[in-house]
Amino acid sequence: MMPDNVLSTPNVPGGFLSPDDRPVGQFPPVAYELGGVALNDPSQGLQVQVWVFEITNYDPVMGGDGVSVRPEAGGAPVVFYTGAGITEVSGAFDANMNPTIAFVEAGVTKLRWYDSSLPGYVVTVFPDYISPRLTLDDKREAAGSSRDILLFYLLPGGSLNHRIQRDRYGVEYQLMTDDPRRVALGRIGMNDGFRMQIEILILYDPASVDGWDRSPLPAEDWSFAP
Repeated sequence: MMPDNVLSTPNVPGGFLSPDDRPVGQFPPVAYELGGVALNDPSQGLQVQVWVFEITNYDPVMGGDGVSVRPEAGGAPVVFYTGAGITEVSGAFDANMNPTIAFVEAGVTKLRWYDSSLPGYVVTVFPDYISPRLTLDDKREAAGSSRDILLFYLLPGGSLNHRIQRDRYGVEYQLMTDDPRRVALGRIGMNDGFRMQIEILILYDPASVDGWDRSPLPAEDWSFAP
């Protein structure tokens, strides 16, 4: 859990730890997350191997028809959601190795997560959210019950916000106020200073022909209090 849900003052960015150091584009069809030995099996901790969350049958124009999860080292993918027009995905595991996915389907952000109060999986819809990204804030066993899955996103005006698992994603926390230069979120995860860090993709040249210069988009890194 992030203390007080605020950014660090001063900002203390660092290098992302693996696999969060891998580049993430504006509309990622695949995401990588460190996790346990098997789905629903946290017996060996959450730092055993890298897992892949991937849009199935993905087409750059039409999107894909589902989201699967599998170990990067090998193993059959498990289809975790089926739909249509899925264009970006992010994924994380809770402390019990239950997968959580944030994805954009037909232009609408959705979150499929395990609600222990049911118990069971639910899909929560967030119509106005841009660039949803997930991470478990601290995968180390010493974090114990204090760790949370964090959902980060932008709103149309460019404000940076997040929601957390322990609130059942029902409370919104604003981290940065509006700034129209912010167009997407990039990498998110622990940095080498053991602070949670978020990468924000910004407009390269606001005076360009259409206001967008997508190749490449420069980034700003912001850290959170440890």
